Amino acid sequence: MTIKKNLILLIALCGVAFAQGKQKIAIYVAGNELNDTQKRTLESNMLSLFLQSGRYMAVERNAAFLNSIAQERNKQRDGSVDFDQVISLLGKEYGIQVVCVVDYVRAFDIHSFSARLIDLESAKIIGFGETELENEGEIGEAADLVFEQMNYPANTGKSKITVYVASKEIQNSSKRLIGTKILAALIHSGRYTAIERGDAFLSNIVKEREKQRNGSVDEKQVLSRLGKEAGVQNVLVADYTNAFNSHNLSARLINLESAEIMVSSNVKMNFLNEIGSASDNIVEKIIEKQFAKELAKERAEQARIDSLNQVYWDRQQAESLAEKRQQDSLYQVEQAKLYAKYQAERERRGCPVAEIDIISAVSWWGEVTINRCSNSNITENEVLTVLDKYKKNIGKIRVKKVGEQTAIAERVRGDVFVNSFVGGTAKPFGASSVYFAAYLPTVKSTYAYEGKELTRQGLNILFGLELLLPLNKNLLGTGLFIGGGALGKISDIREFIVGAEVKGMFWLWEERIAIPISFGIAGRRQSMEIENKLVAEFIDEPAFLQEETSYLNENRNISRWNFDIMPSIDLQFFMGDKFSLYAGYMYRITPYNSWGFNYKISGKYYEGVSSDSYEIPDKYNPLKDSKETIFGAIPGTLRAGIKIHAWD
Repeated sequence: MTIKKNLILLIALCGVAFAQGKQKIAIYVAGNELNDTQKRTLESNMLSLFLQSGRYMAVERNAAFLNSIAQERNKQRDGSVDFDQVISLLGKEYGIQVVCVVDYVRAFDIHSFSARLIDLESAKIIGFGETELENEGEIGEAADLVFEQMNYPANTGKSKITVYVASKEIQNSSKRLIGTKILAALIHSGRYTAIERGDAFLSNIVKEREKQRNGSVDEKQVLSRLGKEAGVQNVLVADYTNAFNSHNLSARLINLESAEIMVSSNVKMNFLNEIGSASDNIVEKIIEKQFAKELAKERAEQARIDSLNQVYWDRQQAESLAEKRQQDSLYQVEQAKLYAKYQAERERRGCPVAEIDIISAVSWWGEVTINRCSNSNITENEVLTVLDKYKKNIGKIRVKKVGEQTAIAERVRGDVFVNSFVGGTAKPFGASSVYFAAYLPTVKSTYAYEGKELTRQGLNILFGLELLLPLNKNLLGTGLFIGGGALGKISDIREFIVGAEVKGMFWLWEERIAIPISFGIAGRRQSMEIENKLVAEFIDEPAFLQEETSYLNENRNISRWNFDIMPSIDLQFFMGDKFSLYAGYMYRITPYNSWGFNYKISGKYYEGVSSDSYEIPDKYNPLKDSKETIFGAIPGTLRAGIKIHAWD
């Protein structure tokens, strides 16, 4: 029992220690553009994102904290309360360390969604994100994007600054939008640490400056005091005016210690929806003026680094080029040695064969140059064997052009090396073969007796032999085949096929990929079972009346011979010298014959038929108007097979 209590205590202590590493956070949605339901939903979504990050934990009294903010918000409307100061005080009262203030603003035809993460102890903005959206429906996606932006530190600059929009010509929502855009530009510049201060504080600064103009107040002392109290060094006061058909955004940076306007800038806009780019532009000008010396030093340093990098890069390029030239020189020396070696070998052997020059085998598919001997008899289009130093056949080349001392050839198959030799005329390519093929017919037909259309899937297996002979670069020949299969179920329609074909093979890639085109003819015997009681419907024979019922339920065999005309085209891939795969398309033209069978009473005459066979009426033909189709729409059938090549 004691061990169990200690274990529970240990788990609790671990949970407390883990929780101590997380900051307590609350979410507040500012502004009046969203209703209460939308605000609560947004607060919940943002809080969920922070909790999932593992760095924050929610406070138990979050609802009470938000209610207190709402009450103070009403007081702040008359200007008697600094609202952002209220957030800070209430946050500390409720044990909150960090507040995320979310703001959605509609102004200047822009929908802006932003969030700033405020450290209540220092009032620093430690995280900031802002994006624009088309409408309120995109707030969910915008929240995810802004949360990702807040993961990057926002308090990287040395100078502490806050923003105040002083314009009286625009509404509060427009002021908030301008303030958000400028604050985003300041934070993203990396030059400032943004400090969260409320409108009441910023209004006091403007009022004190107005008093100073009358000479009633020492501005420097007042602003210095306000800055020290707020922990702010600078305030950027922005102003928007609309005059002479021009939209103007101006800003002045005030140093609160010296009460001086350090820099100021102005940007004109053609349209109000340019406020985002105008904010970036005006902050860029402010930074250029305030940090002119620092920027000059940074640019000089960057230019120095770029110059060093360029020197390093040029040196690397020079060393690489020198190394390549050295390798090329060594290669040429080595190749010259090889050439001298095989030239001596050629002379020693009296030049019984030609030799491939060392400059010939530049690429696997490229041309090769043959050094001819005076007594070598090479002709154009001749296919020659390639031999290695052990006289082993390793490839083939075809002669394209013959000169006095050299010949140009193209690689056909196999390997060609700079140290290989050219032998005699190569044997014709062994495209002749025995093969196994599979046909996959789908047959649609009508059965008039039952008044229905039938679809049968089939499979035929053929064994064949083909003989192909060279014709220029291609091949032409003939073949025989035999096979059989079934159409529909195994017990349905059986087939036996025997035939011959004429075939041409055209190379796409010599001795690698070919297109065989064939024209075949075949005899095809089809057979199936038919019930005796069905035969009784179209044969008027009293003998049926004398048979037992069991006999009528038995089946008899019916069959027919068809003559097929079969044009086809395939794509054939050669896997070396002895083996290839092919697949393609066949269209079968068949003038079908009638079904027949041998009747039980042999030697009897029936309606002019002087034998014991009987032709079945078309009404009972199970394959009437039959057509082979692919996927139920394309006439013909698919086939595939394997070929084993019998000889070279």
